[in-house]
Amino acid sequence: MNSQAQILVDSVKDLGTLPEVYSKANELINDPSSSAQDLAKVISNDQVLTSRLLRLVNSALYGFPQHIDSVARAITIVGFRQTRDLVMGVSIIGKFSKSASGLMDMKAFWHHSLATAVAAKTLAEAKRHRSVEVMFSAGLMHDIGRLVIIENGTRLPVAELLRTAAESKLPIHKLERRLLGFTHADVAEALFMKWNLPPVLREAVAYHHQPGMAPRFKEEALITHYGDCFAHALGLGNAGDPYLQQPDEENWGPFSAGLAPVQTLADKITAATPELINIFFPEP
Repeated sequence: MNSQAQILVDSVKDLGTLPEVYSKANELINDPSSSAQDLAKVISNDQVLTSRLLRLVNSALYGFPQHIDSVARAITIVGFRQTRDLVMGVSIIGKFSKSASGLMDMKAFWHHSLATAVAAKTLAEAKRHRSVEVMFSAGLMHDIGRLVIIENGTRLPVAELLRTAAESKLPIHKLERRLLGFTHADVAEALFMKWNLPPVLREAVAYHHQPGMAPRFKEEALITHYGDCFAHALGLGNAGDPYLQQPDEENWGPFSAGLAPVQTLADKITAATPELINIFFPEP
């Protein structure tokens, strides 16, 4: 782990804990005596979370044939751990929904992140991944380190970073390494360590720009990486990087074996993303 990124994360006090609902949900998941009703009760105490979670599982992204009208029913259909992963993703957007610095268009940022989450879920399903919701969460949070960096612009050269990114043709993560000594992926890794998130999620996000370097969870890092590439190529949102994410061409051949054509995947991602944007950022 990058020590400078860890120092940054440790210095930001309000990053110290995960959203309370997720923490309680995680405790129940690890308690063999807990039930779906126990988890539903914890989630249902947060009305905004409940509304968004139900709208999410009833969206076209999931395509369940019957309407799901309760959290308990959602847990039964989606699964215990999968619901926990969705709760984390939904909660994270609530925690980071506003920018104090004014340097980031938060709706555009989360538009890109949600598109990446949709793309990662779509690819994970196509690859028959064992935990599709983990990949949805990885896609959703892949750029969260960038928000931590931007919100600390008073002690980091963020304005110079953004200006140089706009003027040059270098990917912003390479400029971060040059100007800061670490990248937003390094910050996310340090943050996920602090939050004690699962290693698979931590690695998928930490290596989403260098998936071939992932030591244990290479497929998960590749899914997150290609999800990010799809979101960039389709112009869905803006996370602050003015240039397209360049895909890992070396691994695409083996990874894409058995997948639907790229245009088919792109059409599915493009169709599903607007509904999710409206769930989290409804028009007034």
